[in-house]
Amino acid sequence: MSGRTLAIVFALIASGCLLFSLLLAFQGYWVPLPFAGAEVLALGLALLWVRRELRTTEEIAVSDGELRVRHIGRLGRREAHFHPAWVRIELRRGRYRWYPRRLVITSHGRELEIGAFLAEPERHALATQLRELLRPHAYQAG
Repeated sequence: MSGRTLAIVFALIASGCLLFSLLLAFQGYWVPLPFAGAEVLALGLALLWVRRELRTTEEIAVSDGELRVRHIGRLGRREAHFHPAWVRIELRRGRYRWYPRRLVITSHGRELEIGAFLAEPERHALATQLRELLRPHAYQAG
């Protein structure tokens, strides 16, 4: 969703809520008015948080010489490089049974979680796809 779309959604919901509470206030029922204002404020803050989270992306590139992961999120931009012959793709159980699995890239004692914002089936699909992409680069002993 774009910022403009979120602004339109916010304006429609906020105007409906505030118009209804103003109508009640003009009829003498002023009590809902502060609650409507608080509700509109909470909705605005929630939509700002959603907008910021929607900008989170991860780019994964596999080439002959490297596996590159670029994470762009609210904390800025981070980039990690791995040699594809030494990389392991792991789906680890969460801390608790009901937590989703974590998709982790490991190599030489380093690890990087990717796809934390994905749903569980998407995370499994990404792990399968990465394993297939890395198979030709796997280290062959002997």
